[in-house]
Amino acid sequence: MVSVEIGNKRGCCVAVCIVLTVDEGLQAILDRVNALQCQLAEALVAGDDNAAERLVAELSVVERRRNRLVHRSLSDAPAYNVTMPLRDQVIRALTLLGRPASARLVADVSKARWGEPIPTKRLSSLRRDEQASWEANPGARAAYLTAALTGDRFAPVRGVLALSSWPLDVRILGPASPRVDLLVNLVNLARELAAGYDSDAAWTPALQRLVVRLARTVPTALRDGISESLDTDRIRRASQRELEVLEPTDSEERAAAAKRAANQLDVRHQLFGVRMHVVVGGNANGEPG
Repeated sequence: MVSVEIGNKRGCCVAVCIVLTVDEGLQAILDRVNALQCQLAEALVAGDDNAAERLVAELSVVERRRNRLVHRSLSDAPAYNVTMPLRDQVIRALTLLGRPASARLVADVSKARWGEPIPTKRLSSLRRDEQASWEANPGARAAYLTAALTGDRFAPVRGVLALSSWPLDVRILGPASPRVDLLVNLVNLARELAAGYDSDAAWTPALQRLVVRLARTVPTALRDGISESLDTDRIRRASQRELEVLEPTDSEERAAAAKRAANQLDVRHQLFGVRMHVVVGGNANGEPG
């Protein structure tokens, strides 16, 4: 018999006894939660803020898995949602990636790192909701979900997400920006994976598969292309070598485009882009409003 605590709707803790017959999976999760809580306490006592932050993130993932397993073990338990709001999932994934990224990559990162699926079909309406929220109360939130912007007409880039809190020259894309951003995404994911190895995190296998998929596009990132020999330092070095070639020119082009946007657009259009209008018999023009 194992006793766990589940918060009820009033914020109280209810002790629940679960009779375990041969549920080794649940027992392993419970043991993992206990071990992480002990490690977190030790990190807090030692004043190790980095370790504490990493352990809190890992603990939140494992606790959600524990809750799902416990819920399945309780035949009469009411349904409850242990998934965070969609916008928070997307912001969390983009924060880890550090640069604009495709909706598909954002969803893959959320699933691999936190075990939370993101329905990509809902992201377009989510971006519209974010813009409506900003227009109703500008600046009320620390960050809004936006689209990346084209470097010529400052139009939203279909399917590429960004955060309003990022500088304008990060949210604007030049010709080489998609490749540059993907390399930066990969460097950040490889760094996160290395931290997972160090803490024996449960999510490392899923994130490793994603990192290997992206690293296959970078020359010399994988030793002989074999995922079993995955070396996160090697991936970061290979990505940095390509960035050293592409990033200087890309940064100049993005900075120039950002300067033009700052001079030509108001804050709203710098965040959410300019709508494109096609004039029959004429030219396509971007028009704020």
